[in-house]
Amino acid sequence: MDLTVEKQAHAAAAEFTGKLFQPVPYSVATPHGMPSDCEQYFLNPDYAIINVPPQIMFEAKCFKPSRLCAVYALKGVEDAQREKILQERESLRARSDASSQRMAAAGGTQPWKGMGGAIAEASRMTPVDDDSDLDGMVV
Repeated sequence: MDLTVEKQAHAAAAEFTGKLFQPVPYSVATPHGMPSDCEQYFLNPDYAIINVPPQIMFEAKCFKPSRLCAVYALKGVEDAQREKILQERESLRARSDASSQRMAAAGGTQPWKGMGGAIAEASRMTPVDDDSDLDGMVV
């Protein structure tokens, strides 16, 4: 598998670091789907994060969790690939900064502030009975 990682990462060598993690759902604390202690490897040109293929998990008799990611250390990454990764990291950082600025301009860091009232109001609305309209559409 090291050869596959080397090829796809455009590196001269790849070595498994021993670091495995289970992907996690998106949240404010985990915006990249990984535990926060693994984010140091994300968009770092010296590391690659891969999904462990199901076949390898099966051969290792690892059935739970069903998905794992592995961190590989890369050596000899091509300059063009290194530059591409660094540009992607800067682009992501710029989007994150712009998003934070929009959120601050909209009233702080609570994007759902005030939604409770709107949801409560919607729940008190008179329901629309569209059953007869739907029945007329049935062939």
